[in-house]
Amino acid sequence: MFINGDFSKIDVGTVDAIITDPPYAREYWYLYKNLGDLAERCLKDQGWLLAIVPQYGLVETISMVSRPNLRQWWCSAMVMPEPPHARMRLKGMIVKWKPICVWLKGNWTGKLGYRPDMFLNNPPEQNQHPQGWEQSIDWARYCVANFSREGDTVLDPMMGVGTIGIACRELNRNFIGIEIDKKTCEIAAAVAQR
Repeated sequence: MFINGDFSKIDVGTVDAIITDPPYAREYWYLYKNLGDLAERCLKDQGWLLAIVPQYGLVETISMVSRPNLRQWWCSAMVMPEPPHARMRLKGMIVKWKPICVWLKGNWTGKLGYRPDMFLNNPPEQNQHPQGWEQSIDWARYCVANFSREGDTVLDPMMGVGTIGIACRELNRNFIGIEIDKKTCEIAAAVAQR
């Protein structure tokens, strides 16, 4: 399901996992607080929230998302071996990995077993996003395969062109994708039809 709009209207306790890639610029960090509110409201007990976060804002974004019943659980590394690599001019760094922070709602029961905390992420074969922000299918498959089960419902509240939705289709998960930009949402729907 693809929704053009904001993510404030998802029903309480209906989602098994939230997997998303919010904008990294400091002006959008308020979205991490909103993401924590969303996860607290719509995740089922023992549900997971995964979000790519900016290295330079790791501490701040983790604290914005975390709640008493939504605990920061782990931080996985998405290693990007192939160029192009982003350059953080103000920090003097070349970005060759991105943190994927993981939060758990409720208490862990071990129902998904062990999973790796690092994976290789190759660039997308063909970038569909109008602004060129698309992540590869590798990160989507890693997150969906390791933090949900077949038949689960996965939500991407900032879906872009729908890469998480493609991984959900491949791995037999139900998908809800929300995108505020109408043109990008239309691209996601078209990509999903392929």
